[in-house]
Amino acid sequence: MGSAFRLPVARVPDGAARSRSRDLDGLRIAAAIGRGGTPMSEADLTGPLALVVGGEGSGLPDALVASADAQITIPMTPPVESLNVSVAAALLVFEARRQRARHEDR
Repeated sequence: MGSAFRLPVARVPDGAARSRSRDLDGLRIAAAIGRGGTPMSEADLTGPLALVVGGEGSGLPDALVASADAQITIPMTPPVESLNVSVAAALLVFEARRQRARHEDR
């Protein structure tokens, strides 16, 4: 509860995260895509990272996906086709935290 107040969140309505690289200096950009990306459990979500998610229907602009350092997919079993953006973001943040906790234990 209240994690939105502790995590840096940026809304970039035009999808131009790469053009704002001065604001993202030192961050890898991971774009969430519906199909064909690295499964989130296999992606490296440790270290400084900007998770970029798009709307359920439209997703992210192709140019942003192409310019991202990684493309990540949340595995879904048919007939599930998509997730609400807030659910997808929550799952990705949870996975990033899980990986970071495991990495800290080493």
